[in-house]
This record gives sequence, C-alpha cells and structure tokens, in this order.
Amino acid sequence: MLNSRGVAAADFWNRGKMDIAVAACDDHHALLKNVHEDGRNWLQLELVGRDSNRDAVGARVTLKANGKLQMREVILGDGYGSQNSLRLHFGLHDAAVVDELTVRWPKTGKAQTFNNLAPNRILELTEGQTELVEKRYGQEGES
Repeated sequence: MLNSRGVAAADFWNRGKMDIAVAACDDHHALLKNVHEDGRNWLQLELVGRDSNRDAVGARVTLKANGKLQMREVILGDGYGSQNSLRLHFGLHDAAVVDELTVRWPKTGKAQTFNNLAPNRILELTEGQTELVEKRYGQEGES
C-alpha cells in the first residue's frame, strides 16, 4: 500500500477509458491503466472559454442519450495534491448517438446546444462558436 497524497483520473491514452494517477509521498508514483475491454461508447469534451475563463471552469454540460441524462461541470481544486483532467468524460454504454448536448457558460450564463452527435470521440468546443472540432491525439499503438 502506497502512502499517497493525491489521486487524479484522466484518459491518459485517449481511448475513452478513465485511468488513475497516484502521487506517492515517500515511494514511486503510479499510473494505473484501465485495461477493461467492455466495448461501451463514450464522449469526451474539451471546453475553451472566450468570454468566460479560458479553462471554462464553472461551465456545466448536460448530455442526453438513450433517454438518460448526465451532467458534468468543469472544476478546479478537486483533490488534495492532485487535479483531475479538465476534459469531461461521459460514459454512454450502448447509446449509438448523443441526442442532445448543452453547455452553459459560467460568466455569461449563455447556453449552446448540439444534437445528434456520434460517440467515441474527443470534441473541442470554444465558447460562442457553433462548430465542434474533433481532436485527434496520439493513441496507444500508433507510431
């Protein structure tokens, strides 16, 4: 057992699975890779504020898929000695489409809504812009 000071969750390999980083106090740090092969759908969202703060801290996102509603908020300082990823992760199980995605920006309170989004992607949304940009980062197994 490690004497740890922080734990953070993020998709370190950009494959739609949340991994865990552990910051140890007196020992080696650990990066725990999620190796569960479940084939479930997901969507991740990176928000960029313009009128609000650049990191979109305080932005609230609601997602509807397969009749189910999820909500995530961009937060800072969510742990002692660690920080989870600012990228928002939504697990979609077997939903083949995101019916509706709404972002409410913190400073202005304005909302942006997007419909019929394909899953299994990382999307970037900049405050006030009407298009979502698919992000492609290096993934495991790519050279």
